[in-house]
Amino acid sequence: MSEQIDFYENRPKEIWQADIRDKRNNWLLNSDWTQLPDVPESTRLAWQAYRQELRDITSTDEFINDPINVVWPTEPGVNNGNN
Repeated sequence: MSEQIDFYENRPKEIWQADIRDKRNNWLLNSDWTQLPDVPESTRLAWQAYRQELRDITSTDEFINDPINVVWPTEPGVNNGNN
């Protein structure tokens, strides 16, 4: 079992980065509805900030140098345990 974990963690950085881009793009696609004109402005604004953080993730130091430790933004309305 530990061999599987080692293999997974030791993948090339470029593979991690591609996976992160795919995940990010999927989350952006699944949150497109939040920017429709009939969505309340407060909701649109909260999601705009979140979506921008998703777009910016590929320019973070973690993504560039240590993609296994990328820090994902918290989706609006999700309790991250700090409340």
